[in-house]
Amino acid sequence: GSGGTSTVYLAMNPKLNQQWVIKEISHSIGKIDRDRVLREARLMMEFDYPAIPRIVDIHEREDSTYIIMDYISGQSLNDVLKKKGPQPQMTVLEWAKQLCAVMEYLHSQPKPVIYHDFKPGNLILKEPENNLKLIDFGEARKMENGDAPGGGCTSRYAAPEQQRDTRGKTDQRTDIYCFGTTLYRLLTGKLPPELPEPVGSVKKRMPNLQISNGMDNIIAKCTQLDPAKRFQSAEELRKALEHIEIWDTDYIRKQMSKLRLCSVSFALSVLLLAGGIGGNRMADFTNSKTYSSLVNTASDVGVEERIQNYIEAIQLDGSNPKAYMKLLEAYTETSFGDEESQIFANLYNKNRPFFKMDDPDILELNYQTGSSYFNMYSGESGSLRPRLQKSMSYFEYVVENGDESYENYSIASSYFQLCKFFTDYVLNVNSTLEPTVESYQEMFGAVESCLMDMQSYVSGDAASIRLMLCENLMDMISSNARGFAQTGVKQRDAMDTIDKIQEAVSKEAVTQEGNIEQQERVLAMRSVVEKKVTDEYANLERGN
Repeated sequence: GSGGTSTVYLAMNPKLNQQWVIKEISHSIGKIDRDRVLREARLMMEFDYPAIPRIVDIHEREDSTYIIMDYISGQSLNDVLKKKGPQPQMTVLEWAKQLCAVMEYLHSQPKPVIYHDFKPGNLILKEPENNLKLIDFGEARKMENGDAPGGGCTSRYAAPEQQRDTRGKTDQRTDIYCFGTTLYRLLTGKLPPELPEPVGSVKKRMPNLQISNGMDNIIAKCTQLDPAKRFQSAEELRKALEHIEIWDTDYIRKQMSKLRLCSVSFALSVLLLAGGIGGNRMADFTNSKTYSSLVNTASDVGVEERIQNYIEAIQLDGSNPKAYMKLLEAYTETSFGDEESQIFANLYNKNRPFFKMDDPDILELNYQTGSSYFNMYSGESGSLRPRLQKSMSYFEYVVENGDESYENYSIASSYFQLCKFFTDYVLNVNSTLEPTVESYQEMFGAVESCLMDMQSYVSGDAASIRLMLCENLMDMISSNARGFAQTGVKQRDAMDTIDKIQEAVSKEAVTQEGNIEQQERVLAMRSVVEKKVTDEYANLERGN
C-alpha cells in the first residue's frame, strides 16, 4: 500500500522463510516529512518489547530511505468493531491488561515515552493467540522536564490537554485518558463524546450495556477532565484492572442491603437515648457493644449467620482487624470464591486508609489475607494467576511495613518472593525481564518455606490447591532449567528443590479420584524435569 509519505511492501526472506515489512520513503516528500518518519523509526529501535513491532534496520540511499520492520499479521481492533460490533467485557478486560502493560513499559523508560494516540485503529490483534500489537508511533514523544511536547492526537480519543483550545502539558496521565476512551469505544462500539463533555458513567449513557460497575468506574476515573483526578500511573491502573472487583461498589452495596445493620443500630440507639445516654458517648457505647457481640458470635451459630455478623461488625468499625480475621476464618468453612472475595476486598479497601500498616494486628491481618488468597481462593476457575495476583499485595504490605521481629515476617517474605517470581518471569508472557542467579536462589528458598506453611491449611479443597501449585512449580523449574545453568545456579540446588516439591506431593493424603490422578501426574513429572535440568547443565558443560 501507499500513503502520503511512503510506500509499504510485504517482503520475504526466502532463506529464513520469514516475512518483513519494508517502508520506502522517497526523498522527494520533503525534509520535514522524511525527518518525522525517521524520528519515529529511530524511537522504535530503542524498544525491546513483544507487543511493539521491531525496527530491524534502516537503509539510506540517494533517492530513498528504507525501513525494515516486523510484519504483524492480523486485523486492527477498529476492523474487529466493524465486523463484530461492541466486544464483551471479558474480552476487553484481557486486551486492557495487555495495553496497560505496554503503556507501563513505555512510561518506565529512562525518559518516559508518551504515546499520545491510543485508539482501536492502532492496535493489531494477532489471532489465535489473542495478543495485541501497538503500531504507529508517529505521535509518540519522550518527556522532557515533565512534558512531552509535539505529539499529535486523534481528537475524539484525546485528553483535554491535547486539544487545540485547551492545550497544556502532556504526561503519563494523558495516555491514561486515551486508554479510557479506547475502552469506551471497544465496549460500546460508539465514539467517545466530544469534549468538553466528560465521558462520565458509561452505564448511565447506555443502561442496557452489559458491563460491570467496576469497569464503568475505572473508565470514568481514566477519563476525568482534570489529570489530577485520573489514575496517576500505568502501574496504579494495572492494579485496578487486576482487582476490578474492588471498583464494583454496587456489588458490595447490594450485599450489605441484605444485612440487619441499620435496624439493629437504630433500635439500640433509640433504647440508649431513652435511657439518657447522650451524644457521642452513646454512639461509642452502641458501636462498641454491638461490635463486640457481633465479633464474638458463638461458634455453634451457623456459618452463614456468623459471616453476616462479621460483615456487620466491619461496617461498624472498619479499622479494627478482629472482624476481618473472623470473616476469613469463616470462609475456610464454606468457600472463598469470587463472591466472598468481592465482599472482603470492598470492605478492606474502603477502610484501608484507616489502618496503621505497621501495627502488629494489621500486619497479622495482611499476612492472613495473603495466605487465604494464596491457599484457599477458588475464584476465576481456581487457576494460579489470580491466586498470586490477589495475594501478592497483602504479603508486600507485610514486607514493606513490618520488621523482622514480627513472627510471620519471614514466611510472608517467602510468599511475596514466590508470587513476584511467578508474576515477573512465568505468568507475564510479555515480560522482557530475565531472572538472575539471585532471583533463582530467592525463589528456591521461598518454595521450601511456602511448601511447609501450606500444610497448615485444612479446607476441603486444600489438597487439590497444593497439588496444583506443586504442578506449576515443577513446570516452572522445567522451563527455567536453561536459565539455572546459564546464570550459575548450582545444579544440586535445583535438584534439591525438585526433591522438596515431590516430597510434599507424596505426603498428600488424598482419596478422591480427581486428586489421586493429579497427585500421580505430578509425581510422574519428576523424571522428565530432572532429565531436563541434567541435559541443560550437560549442554552448558559441552559448550565450555
